[in-house]
Amino acid sequence: PSLHPSHLRPSLHPSHLRESAIAYVNSNCDTSTGRDELVKEVADLLKPLGIPLHSFGACLNNMPRTARSESKIDTLRRYKFCVAIENSKDRHYVSEKVYDAFVAGCVPIYFGAPNVLDYVPHADAIIDLRALGGARQTANEIARLAADDEAYAAKHAWRDRPGTWSDGFKRLQVQ
Repeated sequence: PSLHPSHLRPSLHPSHLRESAIAYVNSNCDTSTGRDELVKEVADLLKPLGIPLHSFGACLNNMPRTARSESKIDTLRRYKFCVAIENSKDRHYVSEKVYDAFVAGCVPIYFGAPNVLDYVPHADAIIDLRALGGARQTANEIARLAADDEAYAAKHAWRDRPGTWSDGFKRLQVQ
């Protein structure tokens, strides 16, 4: 996706129209990060709180496939949260997953590169599973954000403050 600043404006993605659920679009079910296991663990903790996992890919699928005319970004745009767990935990390996989330306007639940903060606009832009310490803490953070509109909005504050963006993220911008 394009990372041009105009595509990252929150006005394009109002949170009050988003579902308080986690979108998961993945078809590579066997990764070194244990992505499916992590997602399932977080989802199981959130289920009793009424925050479901909507999985559209082959992995943990529980939703009908979206129409071919609907892009991954269009799917993610309907949700407050989405999974952005990488295929590996290698340093500097940050794929489109997190950037798709930013363009779609949802908050990515991230696990992967230990130096991901070098590649995202701000530390508050993601829910970092590693930094939080695991599935339980991540589920608690998602539940807190889902219940608190102000806290959720704070996860998007970076969008209106390009001057606070990390140097690495600024270098990624398409002009």
